[in-house]
Amino acid sequence: MFFAVAAVAFAALCKVAGDPASAAGVAPIPVAPRPSVALLLPLDAPEFAPPAEAVLAGCKAALALVEGKPALEVVRTDASSDHIMARYEAVATRCAAVIVGPMTRNGVTAL
Repeated sequence: MFFAVAAVAFAALCKVAGDPASAAGVAPIPVAPRPSVALLLPLDAPEFAPPAEAVLAGCKAALALVEGKPALEVVRTDASSDHIMARYEAVATRCAAVIVGPMTRNGVTAL
């Protein structure tokens, strides 16, 4: 159920509208590529790696259904709150449109 809802949410978030600037003959301003979706997953924590792999597979499957295939950045974390917080801040500064995670209770509490 979660992944079905996630697929619909990603589809809604990632739907690209027509660009009025190009329709008017004006060249669009180039934008540096950046990830649209960032996943903070505890892939470096042995106790959480198997469920994190399952979440990664589910997110990839959901994004495969989205028109325009948004970019996906997988951010590996361990289970420590400090490491998770540092990775979250780094992803937020890069302006990811959607940040999914962290996956652990301590990570969520740290945010």
